[in-house]
Amino acid sequence: MDTMCGSGCPEIDTYSFYLSYHALFCTAGELLAEKPTVGPDDWHGGWDKWLKEYLLTRPDGKWLSDRRDFAPLERQRWQITKLPWDREKEWRWSILAEDFDQALGFTESEPKSLTVGGYWNVSENFCREDIHVSSALVTPETSLALLRALQTADDFHDFKIPDEDERFETAEQGFKMSGWIQEPYCEFRLDKHDPLSGKIPWPGIRPGRKVVRAFKLIPDEEGRTWRTGHSDVIWSRIWGDRKEDRHDRAGNYGQRLVIDVDFLLLMLQRLNRDLIVEVEINRDKDKDWGNDKEEKLEYKYRSYTRIYLIRSNGGLHTLRGCCCLRPKTG
Repeated sequence: MDTMCGSGCPEIDTYSFYLSYHALFCTAGELLAEKPTVGPDDWHGGWDKWLKEYLLTRPDGKWLSDRRDFAPLERQRWQITKLPWDREKEWRWSILAEDFDQALGFTESEPKSLTVGGYWNVSENFCREDIHVSSALVTPETSLALLRALQTADDFHDFKIPDEDERFETAEQGFKMSGWIQEPYCEFRLDKHDPLSGKIPWPGIRPGRKVVRAFKLIPDEEGRTWRTGHSDVIWSRIWGDRKEDRHDRAGNYGQRLVIDVDFLLLMLQRLNRDLIVEVEINRDKDKDWGNDKEEKLEYKYRSYTRIYLIRSNGGLHTLRGCCCLRPKTG
């Protein structure tokens, strides 16, 4: 049986493999009826581990493709306003503030929702843009100083925005970042070969346990929408089209956690916290494009980052200035 482990299964079954697959489980069933299973201390991992290799990833019996969402419909600025052919080489570092605003979801004066976590890529022709958004709760008394420190850091790899299972505290008292988002990951099983799954992560990005308990958030069956009372306030979107073989370039894929702005401000007020948001954008040409190795090497690890601070009073701050997500009335 060990010669037919789950990792050795072909992506497309032939008729002979289909018959041998069923024969394998017929044999396993006969052995199970007469022989005891090996214990968990066995170096192979035991019966449970062997059986799980032939089961679906999700324990509820659904396929990964059942969780797959449609890809976002919005188009990036660079997809709409094409650079002239003689300036195409400038595309990778022609990133503007409005590109970061679009990733955050701040495309109008009073946005209804904002992206507070996730990563996704946008590919078109030979151009590829990778976007990563992360956020953490911070103490209001020092949040503006933290914004300035993070945005002016010499290397953006010197700090990390934590998730819920991590905690960051500087040596100076009062400078704290607390993660509130989870990105749990489960090892793929049989349905990793399903072309309709798009190789999406599962169960995907979601609000952390503490926020869920504090605001009594209830997810739907698929974990796409989280609601409190009668209102949908957080949305988790996962999409994928990951071919990534030697013949096909990777398609667009990613996951994104979006939150209602009114609920976000209410959450910050009740927790007495501000929210620091990091948006990182990295652009590159496809590996098959061009032969300028020196140019590829120069910009291989170059990315651009913008730090936002959302205060509980509705203020949205960057190093360049601030505006108000919800104008004051009365």
